Amino acid sequence: MAQARSARIIADTLGALAAPEAPVVLFLDDLQWFDHASLNVVRHLCSDLPAHVF
Repeated sequence: MAQARSARIIADTLGALAAPEAPVVLFLDDLQWFDHASLNVVRHLCSDLPAHVF
């Protein structure tokens, strides 16, 4: 539960920093080495935020 909350906080923070005229670009390298918590962050970024943010 704490990991899910942390993932949501990170996704919400990145979403607050981005705007349609200034999207955020993330470069994710070596995804095969991501732990479960890191994958949850990526999952939240891809599913919960509007498409124009990233």
